[in-house]
Amino acid sequence: MVCPDDGSDMELRNSRFGPFLASVNFPHTKFVINLDKKEGVKLPTPPALEVDVPCPKCGAPLNLRMGKRGPWLGCSKFPKCRGRLAWTALDEEKQAALSKQLTAHEKAHPPVVLKRRDGRVIAEGTPVAKLLIPGGLAELEIHPDALAAKSDGENKPATVVAAPAAAPEKTPALRN
Repeated sequence: MVCPDDGSDMELRNSRFGPFLASVNFPHTKFVINLDKKEGVKLPTPPALEVDVPCPKCGAPLNLRMGKRGPWLGCSKFPKCRGRLAWTALDEEKQAALSKQLTAHEKAHPPVVLKRRDGRVIAEGTPVAKLLIPGGLAELEIHPDALAAKSDGENKPATVVAAPAAAPEKTPALRN
């Protein structure tokens, strides 16, 4: 899998929140892909559009997002405030204006497209097990000095064990 930010490979990592996919350049490249409970790919959502409609509970501006059933409005202070406003509660003129803003916002922030190295698109929900390269074990070369020592027939241990310290001499007790 290719990272959309820098084009590098992505690898499976673990955190206290569970497994996720990140670039091999992870500390420098912040793009990550979360996995759902079934360890399927969960595509990141585009950022919400903050609009000038006040929240009915706290008065903060509402966020406008496009959902499965159409546009919806939720409080920008979520999770502290769970205020929502029905799309149908807005008048048609306001709905039309907000729909245009949302369309422009979605064009400015297109959804992320994940691709494999060969260019095939990865769909949301694809199990991460299908994306991993089998094996994944790194075969490291043996250092030339170690090879030379092995060919010379030397059987030196890899670690040096210190000899036990000699017992301190007993000093004669002083008599007064």
